[in-house]
Amino acid sequence: MKKAARANLRLRSVRHSLTPARSWTFIGPISVFLVVALLSTLVFGALRGKERHEKRRDFVVQAQQLAFSIENRFELPRELLRSVVALFLSSDDVSREEFGTFVRPIIARHPSIYAFEWMPLVTDADRDRMVQEVRAEGFADFDFQQRAPKAGLMRAARRADYLPILYMEPIEPVVLGLDVIGNPERGDESARARATGEATASDRYNLIEDPEGIYSVISYEPVFRVPAGVPSANTEPGAAPSEGEPEFLGLLAVLLRLEPVVQRAIAGGGADGIHILLRDESGAEDKQILFSSPGDVSRLNPEDAWTHKFHFADRQWSLRFTPLPDSTWVLGHGPIALWAAGLLLGVLAAFASGALLRIGQLRRSMDEAMEFGQYRLGKQLGQGGMGAVYEAEHRMLARPAAIKLIRPTDRSGPDSPSPARLLARFEREAKATAALHSAHTIQVYDFGVTDDGEFYYVMELLDGLDLDTLVKQNGPVPAARVVHILRQVCDSLAEAHAVGLVHRDIKPANIYLCHHGLEFDFVKVLDFGLVRQVQQDNDVTRTQAEAFLGTPAFCAPEMVATDAEVDGRSDLYSLGCVAYWLLTGRPVFEGKTPMAVILAHVDEAPVPPSQLAELEIPAALEDVVMDCLQKDPAKRPAGAAELAARLEGLGHASADGNGSTNGAGDWTQARARHWWEVHRPIPK
Repeated sequence: MKKAARANLRLRSVRHSLTPARSWTFIGPISVFLVVALLSTLVFGALRGKERHEKRRDFVVQAQQLAFSIENRFELPRELLRSVVALFLSSDDVSREEFGTFVRPIIARHPSIYAFEWMPLVTDADRDRMVQEVRAEGFADFDFQQRAPKAGLMRAARRADYLPILYMEPIEPVVLGLDVIGNPERGDESARARATGEATASDRYNLIEDPEGIYSVISYEPVFRVPAGVPSANTEPGAAPSEGEPEFLGLLAVLLRLEPVVQRAIAGGGADGIHILLRDESGAEDKQILFSSPGDVSRLNPEDAWTHKFHFADRQWSLRFTPLPDSTWVLGHGPIALWAAGLLLGVLAAFASGALLRIGQLRRSMDEAMEFGQYRLGKQLGQGGMGAVYEAEHRMLARPAAIKLIRPTDRSGPDSPSPARLLARFEREAKATAALHSAHTIQVYDFGVTDDGEFYYVMELLDGLDLDTLVKQNGPVPAARVVHILRQVCDSLAEAHAVGLVHRDIKPANIYLCHHGLEFDFVKVLDFGLVRQVQQDNDVTRTQAEAFLGTPAFCAPEMVATDAEVDGRSDLYSLGCVAYWLLTGRPVFEGKTPMAVILAHVDEAPVPPSQLAELEIPAALEDVVMDCLQKDPAKRPAGAAELAARLEGLGHASADGNGSTNGAGDWTQARARHWWEVHRPIPK
């Protein structure tokens, strides 16, 4: 690179000079003391107000995190309940053993779930036959039951039809056969679910098997099957279709004990010094309080509370977080202490002024030293094996940016690439990325080398998070959102592959999900640092350290062999690994060492993601992922454009004749915005 360019882009050296501190002139000891003491008291009061504001801001942030954790703990069991609905729609007859085999692992992974129940619709004509069949299964005392007038259970009265608890995991024999139609505390919600075809939830409820004071809630999902040949406009599993005459099969329910759910949600910390109140705003007045932290609520200040409202099935719940009076979230008051501190600050003000002036000048000098060419460096955003990324701002345009610095001295060892090779790789990354124009490829503004031998390039500053962080913080991603993300990555890769460039390091950390202008869930592909030109990179002298440059968990099999052809289909294999990670929260292969993972990519067949995922994965989407993970590149999609076309066909859900879902559904901007507002609040 030309010396002039390097000189223009080097770190600035700045000479510093300190302005002498202004002399203080005392008119008189008493008057000066009074003036300084008064000013100090006012400043101290302003600082105290600022501290109070910061404490309030930190409290709201903490309350938002707790609210998200609690809401998610209640919403996840309902999502899992919908997967049980899919089990019943996929088979004409689900046995007790099949039901238990399906839901027991779910309960084991989610201890907050107390039980799952299945209540089939039974006519009076079939009642006696069902009683005999269940008794033959080993439940000798089974019978249709209902609440007794005073307490306990009694034999259910004869009626046209029933909704008895036939299956339950874990099994509680005392409630098997309980007919929810004849149970006043459960009848309204079950009848409403059957009538509307929508999920419903109960009031605060004391289960028959629980002592008084232990409360639970129950969420119901109606199970409807559309007869073959009858059109249906509703594709949600188990929901009543809007056309035709659907067959009502029964109700599925998930039971949640309230206190254990909330306690598990806040077990990770952050609730110290905070009173938590969970209310059912839709419930009867005497049943509205679902959970309340222990302690004396009479001392709480309602004006300090922060409230979050959300829906649980067809009910509206609210969470109210209030700082406890003696907690660190509340700033203490004391006018005597405030006045005393003002006097002390008055005495020290004259002595401190010179020191503060010197500190301010040193800080300005440090700020000037952080000016990097036309950009001023800010806080560090990340650190990696090849260097660090900083926030920056153009001094003239005030345009925010990110600067990636790469120091050759950061890498050492006998197999490490030489500085010359690192420079060549760095220039290849910057030029390759700058030559791409897809809206889904990170935009590069400038690049160069400093006099100190540091490589750097300037790129757009993104507001969001990478897919690795997304899954680690929030768990597996719904299928519709996965399709939305993959299609955008394909747009970036299609352009790169069209000009002969292969990324070679597609992984969750290199795919960034951001709030871009007015769009949410906008994808940017990062770090083309391992990119190579297929037609020109024929260097057979690479060291072993350079022979494999990728991430083992997301590498294509052909990248391991030095003589294998690596083209755009290698990126599609890696993208299939990314999709697998998003859907399951797990890599395709795991091993004790990186080499073990690499060899698994070469030799082992991947487990279909639907066998590991908690959320539903449409069969068509799973086929796309498994095609991308083919060992033979010829069996994968021919290119990113073809993969994008297949994903485009998954954008709308469709149901076959058996009621199974083939598509992923739409991930709309409204859904994306809602996710961002809940998980990453948008600045006003």
